Amino acid sequence: MLLKKPNGSTSSLSSYTGSVGSKPLVTKSRSKLKQAVGRTSSDFEIGSSTTTPILDGCIKILNTIDVGIAVMCSQFSPDGRIFAVGLRDGKIKMYSREAGTHLHTLSDSEVKMHQLPVTAIRFKPDTGSQKHKNTLIASYASGHIKFWHYTTQECMHTTVQTGQTLAVAFSPSAAQYLTAGTNAQITLYDELTKQETLTLQASMSRDKMDGHRLRVFAIQYHPLNPHEFVSGGWDNTVQFWDDRCEHAVRRISGPHICGEGLDIDDKGRHLLTASWRKHNALQVWDYSTGTLQTDVPPGLTTSLVNISEH
Repeated sequence: MLLKKPNGSTSSLSSYTGSVGSKPLVTKSRSKLKQAVGRTSSDFEIGSSTTTPILDGCIKILNTIDVGIAVMCSQFSPDGRIFAVGLRDGKIKMYSREAGTHLHTLSDSEVKMHQLPVTAIRFKPDTGSQKHKNTLIASYASGHIKFWHYTTQECMHTTVQTGQTLAVAFSPSAAQYLTAGTNAQITLYDELTKQETLTLQASMSRDKMDGHRLRVFAIQYHPLNPHEFVSGGWDNTVQFWDDRCEHAVRRISGPHICGEGLDIDDKGRHLLTASWRKHNALQVWDYSTGTLQTDVPPGLTTSLVNISEH
């Protein structure tokens, strides 16, 4: 599980490991890994009450890394050996998990010109194909979507969308990918051609909530059902989709998602949501029925959470 609790902007990133109850827990605390909300890293002192992580259960700090600028998003590689950190100025820094060593910085002339935040990062799933190795996709507040070969630091492809792009996701086979952002629509692309194949959105009916009405901040494919995915955003709903259909097939109401606050466990049974609110911020739902299972963990119920990973 990866939790990020934004209470301000900082450049320090902390990794944790442990468990809550019987569940393994790997977290990056937003007490040190925060979204930019008008403050700078100088507003926080390491060790002060505003930055000290809350540790509950069998959790220990593995490493703390100063990346030099506000962190906006992060993601582990499929094998867990490296992780990518998206920064406020548009750069992506790659680090080794074991030593915390800085490996690569991903940037090009467009990133340097716009200097707008990285909003989401996803590594290409490991499908056994050599062409999928060492590749990630990133979205930017500028509307850019970039494919990076991170070991050579080469940008292999760029798409520019209208408005801000806030979320990206690969299908389990990596044959398709999704993007979403400020226009409340979700766009499906063919990975090989990088061409749009379908726009998924709410219908015009006032009697149905079969899609989003406001910004979409998170998208997550089901790990076992290749056409199913969920999305969440500002309209206090999590929408369930089939990527062959224009409109959502069902929804749950409640989660107020303002970042990468969705994940599904490897067996596809439980959905994790992280909401930007002080109470009941982190919740686990039954994927099949959409019923709420629990609020977890108790020690974080009064924290604003916007990013989670199961």
